[in-house]
Amino acid sequence: MRHHRTLILICHGKTERDWDGDDLARPLRGSAKRAAQKFGAYLLEHDIDCPFLASPAVRTRISAEKAAKTCNRPVQRIQYNKWLYRPGLPEQLDILSRHLMRNDLIYFGHAAALQDLLLHLVGSTVAGDFGLGRLAKLSIELDTQAGRVADADLELMLSDTDLPDSFPYPVPGAAERRPRPAYYYTQSGVVPYQLTDTGARILLITSQKRQRWGVPKGICEPGLSPQVSAAKEALEEAGISGPVSDHALGRYAVSKWGAVCYVQLHAMRVEEELSNGEWADNGRMRAWHAAESAADHVYHPQLSSLISGFSKSLSYRG
Repeated sequence: MRHHRTLILICHGKTERDWDGDDLARPLRGSAKRAAQKFGAYLLEHDIDCPFLASPAVRTRISAEKAAKTCNRPVQRIQYNKWLYRPGLPEQLDILSRHLMRNDLIYFGHAAALQDLLLHLVGSTVAGDFGLGRLAKLSIELDTQAGRVADADLELMLSDTDLPDSFPYPVPGAAERRPRPAYYYTQSGVVPYQLTDTGARILLITSQKRQRWGVPKGICEPGLSPQVSAAKEALEEAGISGPVSDHALGRYAVSKWGAVCYVQLHAMRVEEELSNGEWADNGRMRAWHAAESAADHVYHPQLSSLISGFSKSLSYRG
């Protein structure tokens, strides 16, 4: 008995020049991250929905994550296999065959390994054309009794440069296109507060360029609730953690990436604050302000209004 499956191979893009660290940790260039997002948009627009498998190297892991988010898939569902980092052909065939016995598959790998795989499956001409920043779609015939690939045909091969530089918004097939994937434009953040013996206070942080005061916020990652995503941003941007309210304080609009992002705000009661030495993003500034005056320091008028309204509710708790 034989099964027919679809196998999509995606090779990561170019890595940073002059990297002298561990090869497993070799980072991607910014253009290669963009390429992975374009491949994700291709998968989304062609309704290709099947498991992601990747080498655990940073360059393949980040490629898979960027593509998954653009497909609105939780990155937690990506499967990694340590044997796919610098694999031999037998290891690749064995691992891929086992996955293909269950489902179609999208495999993020390394150029040399993927070229060996294509050489074995469809011949030297195809393998020679495949490399960094490319996608190949194969039709696979599986011998279920042997648990092996019996035959393969190449359906298409494309480079990230063959794909549009913009992304459909808000859904695949929409007429509007934007410079970033659709999920970028939905954000969440927290208004961090504490109730002290001397009254309520609110924590503000600066933007990365230290020009304006605001609150921790960021993109809502696919698969995460606005509250969980905002808590993640608070830890990264402000070095703080604590419970985040289920109730939203409101939302405000920010012009960014050629369009408008909407930021949903939640209150966070701060229970832990990392020291500057422990805080990963301590290039920013942070400062506690009395609740009644915190809004006066915020540049964005809509955000300032939301903080002002929240500070009044805090005065009743004190």
